[in-house]
Amino acid sequence: MWIKKSTGIGATEFLIRIMVWLATRDNQLSGTNMCVVTGARIELAIGIIQRLRKLFEPHGIFFDSKQTTVNINGVNITAYPSDHLDAMLSLTDVSFILSDESDFYSKSEQQNVRDVIERYIGKTDPYICLVSTPNAPGGLFEQIEKELFDTCIYKKLILLYHEELGTIYSHDEIENVKHSLSFPREYLGQYIGLQGNVFTPRSIEKITVSDYDPDTIIPGCIVSVSLDPAFGSSHFGVVVTRFANNRIEVLEADEYERADIQDMIDIVFQLKQKYGNLSVISVDASMPVVWQPLKRLFNELANDKYVFDRIRYCETHNIPISRTMRVIPITFSNHHAKLLQHLKMLVDGRYLAVHPKLLNS
Repeated sequence: MWIKKSTGIGATEFLIRIMVWLATRDNQLSGTNMCVVTGARIELAIGIIQRLRKLFEPHGIFFDSKQTTVNINGVNITAYPSDHLDAMLSLTDVSFILSDESDFYSKSEQQNVRDVIERYIGKTDPYICLVSTPNAPGGLFEQIEKELFDTCIYKKLILLYHEELGTIYSHDEIENVKHSLSFPREYLGQYIGLQGNVFTPRSIEKITVSDYDPDTIIPGCIVSVSLDPAFGSSHFGVVVTRFANNRIEVLEADEYERADIQDMIDIVFQLKQKYGNLSVISVDASMPVVWQPLKRLFNELANDKYVFDRIRYCETHNIPISRTMRVIPITFSNHHAKLLQHLKMLVDGRYLAVHPKLLNS
C-alpha cells in the first residue's frame, strides 16, 4: 500500500497498531520478522519502537531494553534507518514492512529502500506499506503516484486534510494554516519540497510576478542558459533567463531525469534556435563531457588548457569572461559562496523575476 497523507493524519500510528494486531491476533505470524524503515537518523528508528512499547505499558506489559527491536508474541519487529539497510537484506520470513516518511529519504536512499523492500515480494510476499507526507517533485512518491494503476504494485491511498476536517482539524485551524507557504505540501499533497534557509518567504513572494510572459520572445534581448549536469539518479537542470525590464527574468526552468548527454546538447541547440544567439551558456566545469561538445557546437576551442588559462586571465585582469567565450565552464566548488551571495542580492533587491508557473521549491 502507498499512502500520501496530510500532516497530522496518524497513518503511521494506525499502521503500527495494525502490525501489533497481526502479531497478536493468533500465532500465525510467530517466528516472522516485521520491519520498519525510518529516516537516516537512528533516533527515528528508536522512536518507532518506543511507540510500539507504549501501546502495552498501560496494561502492565513491558519488554527488554533493546532500543531498535521488540518481540511481540514471537514476532520480531525491528526498525532500520534508511541509510543502513544491510542488516535487512539477510532476513527470512518477513511478514510486514512499513516505510515511514518515505518521500524524505535522500535520492540515493529512495531507490535503495525500494529495491530492498520489494525484493521480499518474491520471497515471502509480506505486507508492504509506504507512508509519507509529500516532499519534492520527482521523488519516490511522485514517481509511484504517476505509475499506472494496472501496473503499479501498490494500492494508492491519498489522505488530505479534507478527510479529517472537523475531527483532527477544525475549520479555524485550517483557515489559519492556509497562510503558510508549506500549506500546499503539508495539507494538499502537492510536491513542492521544503522551505530553505537562504531566502525569506517575503523575498520569494516579491520576485514572483506575472507581469511578463516567459513564452514571449523579445527580439535582441540578452538570453543566457545555465546547465547543472547530472546523470544516473540525479536530474539534469536547465535554466534560461533574459535581461529585460531592468531585471533578470526566468524563461524556463526544467529538470531532466536520467539525461543522455547528446539529448542535452540537442536541447541547448533547440534553445539557440528558439531564442537566437545565446549570450552565455554556463556549465559546471567538472563536466567536460558536456561543455566540450557545446564548445564545438558554438565553434569555440574546447582545449582544457586554453579554456582555463583564458578564464584565469580574464579574472586576473577583471575582464568579463563573456567577452571572450560563450560557453563558460564554471568551477562551482570554488565560487559557490560568491554565487549564492550574488543570487541573494538579486532576490532581495528584486532584480530577479520568476513567473508563478515556473516557481517550484
